[in-house]
Amino acid sequence: MSELKRTVLYQAHLDAGATMVDFGGWDMPIQYPDGIVAEHLYCRSRCAIFDVSHMGRIDVEGPDMVRFLQHVLSSNVQALDLNQAQYCIIPDQNGCAIDDAYLYRFEAEKYFLVINAGNIDKDLAHLMREAERYNVTLTNVSDRYAAITVQGPEAKKLLMTLSGGKALTRENVKNALGTLTMEGRPVRIAKTGYTGEPIGYELYCESRDARYFWDRLIELGARPTALGARDTLRMEASLPLYGHEMGECEFGGEIPVYAVPLAKFAVSFAEEKGDFIGRAALKRQFEAFQRIMNRDYSAIADLPYRIQPVYLSGKGVLRKGFPVYSKDAWAEGKPVGYVTSGTMIPYFKTEGEGLETVITSETGKRSIGLAYLDSRICQDFDLEIDIRGKRQTVYSSDLKDLREKEKEIQKQLDDGIDYAAGKITVIQLLERYISIKQGVRYNTKVGYNFVLNLVKKEDFGYRQIRDIKVSDAQKWIMKLHSDGKGYSTITSVRGVVKPAFQMAYNEDIIRRNPFDFKLVDVVPNDSQKRIAMTEEQQEIWMGFIREDKTYTKYYDEFVVLLGTGMRVSEFCGLTKNDLDFENRRIRVDHQLVRERGGKYYVEKTKTECGCRFIPMTEEVYQSLKNILARRKKIKTEIMVDGYSGFLLLDKDDKPKVALHIENEMRWAMKKYKKLHPDKPLPHITPHVFRHTFCTNMANAGMDIKTLQYVMGHSDVGVTLNVYTHASYDRAAEQMAKIIDLKEASTLEKQRKSG
Repeated sequence: MSELKRTVLYQAHLDAGATMVDFGGWDMPIQYPDGIVAEHLYCRSRCAIFDVSHMGRIDVEGPDMVRFLQHVLSSNVQALDLNQAQYCIIPDQNGCAIDDAYLYRFEAEKYFLVINAGNIDKDLAHLMREAERYNVTLTNVSDRYAAITVQGPEAKKLLMTLSGGKALTRENVKNALGTLTMEGRPVRIAKTGYTGEPIGYELYCESRDARYFWDRLIELGARPTALGARDTLRMEASLPLYGHEMGECEFGGEIPVYAVPLAKFAVSFAEEKGDFIGRAALKRQFEAFQRIMNRDYSAIADLPYRIQPVYLSGKGVLRKGFPVYSKDAWAEGKPVGYVTSGTMIPYFKTEGEGLETVITSETGKRSIGLAYLDSRICQDFDLEIDIRGKRQTVYSSDLKDLREKEKEIQKQLDDGIDYAAGKITVIQLLERYISIKQGVRYNTKVGYNFVLNLVKKEDFGYRQIRDIKVSDAQKWIMKLHSDGKGYSTITSVRGVVKPAFQMAYNEDIIRRNPFDFKLVDVVPNDSQKRIAMTEEQQEIWMGFIREDKTYTKYYDEFVVLLGTGMRVSEFCGLTKNDLDFENRRIRVDHQLVRERGGKYYVEKTKTECGCRFIPMTEEVYQSLKNILARRKKIKTEIMVDGYSGFLLLDKDDKPKVALHIENEMRWAMKKYKKLHPDKPLPHITPHVFRHTFCTNMANAGMDIKTLQYVMGHSDVGVTLNVYTHASYDRAAEQMAKIIDLKEASTLEKQRKSG
């Protein structure tokens, strides 16, 4: 076994009591005596220093240096100004990463390339091979320079103390560089780092000066920090690591460059860059990425998986290699990816809101990481992972969302309430549960508030959760029914109360969930089942709308709803840009909502599978054309969350919302009943149209998976059991066909025998 390499700061690590490990052939500190948690938090609150002298450092110079670097790197080197750096990829012909790197331009006639320690030999061999065709010189200067990373809120203050107050780099310039003297010693400073800290620098000095700067920074208040905390810090910031988020994939092959979120900053297809290694493959990945972002998965074979940040909602720790599962039916119970990096991340808890937010000294831990997931997985998908044989929920989300959720949870913990002992009331439990459900849709929030207000009027709401038995919960449900609450209302109430109690159960606050029973075993289901319109009813209704002088103006809207099966809020959210008349398809990837106060906003479709393209039938095509032709021309289009040019406008030139169309149908229905009492129709709503469309398509022979896609259902069971309706006429038609086929077969046999 070959001897481990050592950086020039090796003895400093031993002197500080560091635990040393083999890291890519280098003897490096994994942690110091205070531990990884303390080091991580010190970086976030004060200033941490890291020895990164094991990284490879290469000087690139010569007449062809720019042409060479344009050829072997993914970035646009020509756009790199003096005293600036850029993140880049060393790609192969297949569009995968040989390594990721940072390119620095401290000098006009020379570039400085920093590569990963474990890849030095591999990278150099590749670069030297490619350099044979260029007039360029590559020099490995890894031994000449040492590198110290200085990260955290106090990093700038400490370094400026060493510089005597002299500016380190240009202000307000990303990846800025500076060359200066600190206490009589020459240094290079880069405004870069690998921790996610907004204030962070990397110091390159002569190897002989490394120990001096290391000790001086400690004297000024910096804390030595090792590889363990460096890993937790980069994971918290969702930064990739070669060998985890780049390189070999556990599914076989290698991870494509565009699977990594930072790729968009690292790859350039600028005209002046020209051709380069892997350009064609990277271009295909980029185009696939763009389509995937628009929920178009036609090119998913070029980018089947992407790296995404994840966090674990329950107990346990995410670990590299853990398979990830989706709750959605399309996944068919098979893994949709795996964890590439994961661990417990410490953090400081906060108090207050908005500008009043204060970081406290109290700390907590969360299990977060990165995962290589099916490209169809979008942000906030509910995923699962096996932890000690038990399925735990995993969320795909960014750090900002995660911290907001944590802050809300912390804010809602009432002082003086012993939650752990189950001494809180049902109302307090619901308030805590609702506080966790951040980022939910407006209608969902309305539903939560409805249930909470209802419970506040009940004696049941003031009971302590630890005292409630299954029989108590059942008695309360029966009371709601006897008070006149309908089955659908009771279902909504239980739909909030049950998961709230489940949360308390999962956190070991109560022994069992008292609402874990079948609702139909307690109260009868007396709700009216939604039914689809028959063909005759459709003809009668649409004929009435078409001929009525008042409501004919809504005819085309109804045609589109009945002919596409869109949710009414999806229809209202359509803009001109969502209509592709050339290919005759409608893009559905958002919906328009208006709060009771009049505020408009755009939100995602009801489910992630709701992002889809719907074909235009000839009738729908013509109706959409008619709607556009009648649409008023307005000087200034209303902008809602970045969307404008909404297809449907009200009398005030504002976008229509679901309530507009529901009222149109209600008023038209009232008039129809008055004029045609002898031809009754079922109660017609936009959702009845959606039911009817789905049933029409199913009866016409559309296969169930295609129908699921068109409807935007996440679960095929919904498509099968809720939205398709059999009828006597359909049953009779199918039986007649079967009998006719049997009779024809019998006659054919008789003819042949006779």
